Amino acid sequence: EKLGLDLPGPFQHVLFLAEDCYGDDCGWAAYAYIRGWLSLYKRDNYLKPGVVLHEIGHNLGFAHSGGTNRKTYSDHTGLMGNPLWGDDMGKMCFNPAKNYQLAIGNNAWYNDGPGEILNWDSGEDGGTVLETKMVGIAEFNKITDNNPVVIKLETGENLDYYVGFNRATGPTSQNRLASNLVTIYETGNNGLSYSNSFLNAYLAEGESHTISKWRGTKLDLIITVLEINIDVVPGYARIKIVYGDEPTDEPTDEPTDEPTDEPTDEP
Repeated sequence: EKLGLDLPGPFQHVLFLAEDCYGDDCGWAAYAYIRGWLSLYKRDNYLKPGVVLHEIGHNLGFAHSGGTNRKTYSDHTGLMGNPLWGDDMGKMCFNPAKNYQLAIGNNAWYNDGPGEILNWDSGEDGGTVLETKMVGIAEFNKITDNNPVVIKLETGENLDYYVGFNRATGPTSQNRLASNLVTIYETGNNGLSYSNSFLNAYLAEGESHTISKWRGTKLDLIITVLEINIDVVPGYARIKIVYGDEPTDEPTDEPTDEPTDEPTDEP
């Protein structure tokens, strides 16, 4: 009544500030409603951009993200893991699984380019290859070649894998883990809605990660980082994904002229 409107009114997100915690369980800094408009912050936590962005992530429909140890909050590559704690700490983005959900599940602005949200289906028989240059989400607006910023590796099941280049610059310059490395995650619900994500691996140039028995077969899917270049704008990671045996071109014999007998005069 004092505001003269019913919340959320014209606002997409509304932040409530609480002087303190007045219940028995006070081990939290803030909370938010999933796919809602409300978030609430205890004491001075509203001053910490990393905390605010984490809670806004919940409003957008994001679940938490765990690290390679499979523990909630332990993914320190993105905001839905352990957030940055400080009033000058917030230059971090969401991980590729969350960015996929934002772009495809929520039809966000990523869909309009210039980068690409790439769905890659390896098929089931093996012998398929994807080689491409990825650009980090922080340099999305500098892309000129429709580079992918997220690659979804389709498994045919609800749980899929997501690859990104965790470029540490500008809005992501305060990454806590895997800066300027290629990162691989898994999440459920086809990446389209609320589901905990987990960091599987992070790779430097020359390193590979193998997912065994891909799509329930006896074949492996191998993700290899061929090159990382952050001396150019936008920086990029050139990666190669191979399912099963990499196809090779059949060798061909060089064509030769048929030998001919040299004509001779009759004796």
